[in-house]
Amino acid sequence: MEQIDRLLAQGKTHEAADLIRKSVAEGRKLDGDPVRYANQLVIDCDWETVAKLLPPEMNALETSGWLHSLRTGRPVDRNGSALPWMNYAAIDFIGAKITAQTRVFEWGAGYSSLWFAARAMEVVCAEDNIEWNSALGKKLPANVRLMSLPGKADYVNCITNEPGEFDVIVIDGSFRNDCAPMCDGKLAKNGFVIFDNSDSREFDQSMKYFGEQGYFRIDFWGLIPSYLYKNCTSIFFRDADILKHSPPPSKMVPSTGISCFQAYFSRVAEDS
Repeated sequence: MEQIDRLLAQGKTHEAADLIRKSVAEGRKLDGDPVRYANQLVIDCDWETVAKLLPPEMNALETSGWLHSLRTGRPVDRNGSALPWMNYAAIDFIGAKITAQTRVFEWGAGYSSLWFAARAMEVVCAEDNIEWNSALGKKLPANVRLMSLPGKADYVNCITNEPGEFDVIVIDGSFRNDCAPMCDGKLAKNGFVIFDNSDSREFDQSMKYFGEQGYFRIDFWGLIPSYLYKNCTSIFFRDADILKHSPPPSKMVPSTGISCFQAYFSRVAEDS
């Protein structure tokens, strides 16, 4: 809808939301960007009043940055810092396992590269989209090495040319079923593989492969930044020690905002 798009471009978000509601009520077909329009209806809700009705820091849609990500159309937290374009449950689990000594390899570079870079020692990324590489490369810090590999063979096999093993291997780009077997011999003993969008039938082949190789699997389901839907991210690992020795949840610092009980007991401590 040209009028809706024009209003959004002009920053007249309330007027655009009203027109979207009217169009839907009248049964008119919206040929523009219906996902963006749906997001706009959510953003147009009276979130300021909602927040006033809740105890401080207990509106997870705000503290996680989800509302901010809808407004920006990017996977970011409440402060605008990058998040992986994965569901929030997976982000929090992964974030608790990354240390300043972690080496990360990614098939598919993006906001996750920035997020890992802020936490890990080294991030190596393979990306086959040349145009995206040009834009992303300007934002990457010194501990990220971005490889521009438009050819399938070079892209899939590049990890074999990297020295040593990686603590985390991310499969979140092109040719994912071809990349999965390449993790063998490159994953550290206590490391894990992150496979995003694993709920797609397209990747059943990879799910089967990792299972046949003796990997354990944990599936994380949930809402993702900047969209209204949920998806699945699967974590594969061979050594169950990565699940041990974690601090109690009350002591953890989630990457996507504190929980309701953490907020409650924080206020209790401040008031005592």
